[in-house]
Amino acid sequence: MVYIDIAKNLWDDLKERFSRGNPFRISNLLQEIHSIKQGEINVTQFYTDLKILWEELKYLRPIPRCTCGGTCQCDMSRISHNYRDLKYALCFLKGLNEVYSAL
Repeated sequence: MVYIDIAKNLWDDLKERFSRGNPFRISNLLQEIHSIKQGEINVTQFYTDLKILWEELKYLRPIPRCTCGGTCQCDMSRISHNYRDLKYALCFLKGLNEVYSAL
């Protein structure tokens, strides 16, 4: 950064450097999401705890936008969101205490 003399180039460099997700944090989040259990907390608090982790993961690893332009022809964005939502639902259900997961 010391050798960048144009402000726009400095901002572009900073954006590139800090816009990437932290792979170690992403790995830790994924591990926590897949291992979290309801335990002694109520279902609402369990869901809230998972939602916080999901939001951070979504920020660090967003779903790419469709590049079809105008009207999407590939439907990949919707498919990707549905796939992510299914993974979240399964993590939630797997983490519930057995009393709830048997319902």
